[in-house]
Amino acid sequence: MTSSVREQRPRTVCVGEATVEFVRGGDGRFGMGCSGDTFNVAVYLARAGIDTAFATALGDDAYSDAILALATAEGVAGNLVLRPRGRLPGIVVVDTDAAGGRRRYDWRGESPARDLFELPDWARVAEGLTKASLIYFSGITLSLYSNNGLGRFLALSGLETADIRAAASQLGFLAGVLDHIASDEALLTGFAQEIDLGPTDVMRAHAELTGGVWQRDVP
Repeated sequence: MTSSVREQRPRTVCVGEATVEFVRGGDGRFGMGCSGDTFNVAVYLARAGIDTAFATALGDDAYSDAILALATAEGVAGNLVLRPRGRLPGIVVVDTDAAGGRRRYDWRGESPARDLFELPDWARVAEGLTKASLIYFSGITLSLYSNNGLGRFLALSGLETADIRAAASQLGFLAGVLDHIASDEALLTGFAQEIDLGPTDVMRAHAELTGGVWQRDVP
């Protein structure tokens, strides 16, 4: 989803989360990379020659260093990435079975990206968003923040709740939300109970909207 803020500014800012991803190969060994839907978009925009920044919060560890190094190598500006001390980025582990099926496990509940608009330096991100010509985010982005953080982000983006409701009727938006829910078994179970459906019903809807094909988040 996009929000146009100031047409005279050339920069696009993608907002969301970048995680450390470990994918188990057929030989049992893991390959390490980086994943994140809006992070991927930032990379693709930069490859297309568009001035792009990524807004998120990472930790002060070596894995966060690696994510920033990847962004820099791809030409994505990292000046809107906050790095609170003592925090660690979210982790995703993807297992592959003998038939080629994949199952994803997330450890993202304490990711600093969730606190982006409530960290002490959040005003730096706010300034970057107000100077952007285009702000890109997804349904997963909106699911990250507390009510306070979400309110701040929506105010900066120029969007209102009515805009979000309208976007929620679009299949692409719904697919992104269900992709997030399907990636976390506990979240999937809780969501299914809340809407009085079985987890398999939610997964069936997810497959219908996404084509039933799992793809890595890493470009």
